[in-house]
Amino acid sequence: MIQQAFGLDDRKVSPYKPEEAKSISREITFQEDVEDFSFLTDVLLLLALSVERRAGRVGLYGEGVTLKLTYSDMKSITRSRLIPATRTSAAIYEEAASLLEQVPHKPVRLVGVGIYHLIGENGRQLRFDDFMPEVREKQEEQTRTGLEALGKRYGLDFAGNLDKIFRGETLYRTIEYMRKHR
Repeated sequence: MIQQAFGLDDRKVSPYKPEEAKSISREITFQEDVEDFSFLTDVLLLLALSVERRAGRVGLYGEGVTLKLTYSDMKSITRSRLIPATRTSAAIYEEAASLLEQVPHKPVRLVGVGIYHLIGENGRQLRFDDFMPEVREKQEEQTRTGLEALGKRYGLDFAGNLDKIFRGETLYRTIEYMRKHR
C-alpha cells in the first residue's frame, strides 16, 4: 500500500478492450437548461447515431436501451427497456424517444442514450429481420429522413458531414448550435 502511494506498482497493466465493454453510451451536457422536449428528441437521434457507430466499430449489439437525464436541480434519472439485440440508430432512437415521453417534463441539463447487455456477432440470436434486407433498408431510410428533417429545421447539412460530427467536440458544438438556433 505504501509503495503504491509512492507510485511503485509492479502489477501487470491490462489494457482497455472495447469489445469487453458492459455498455456503450453517449451523453451531452448543455450550457443552459433545456425545457423543449422536442429539441431533446432531436438530440436523441444524433446520440443514437453516435452509439450505433461505436457499437458497429467493435461488432457489438445491445439487448437494452437506456435513457439518462439530469434535471436543472441536478437530480439524475435513468430509464431503460429490454429490446431484441440491435445496434441500429433507428431502433435505439425509437426506444429512447419512447422513454423520454414517459419522464417528468422539467428543465434538463444533461441527456444521454446508450445500449447495454452487450453481445458480439457470434452470440447474437438471429431473427427473421436479419434475412429481410427491406427491414434494414427501412431503418436506414428512417434515419436518413430524420437527419433531413433536422437539417431543414436547423439549417445544417447532417448527411454530408456525419463523419465529422462524431469526432471529438464537434458533436457537442453541433448540438449547442442547434440549441441556440431552434
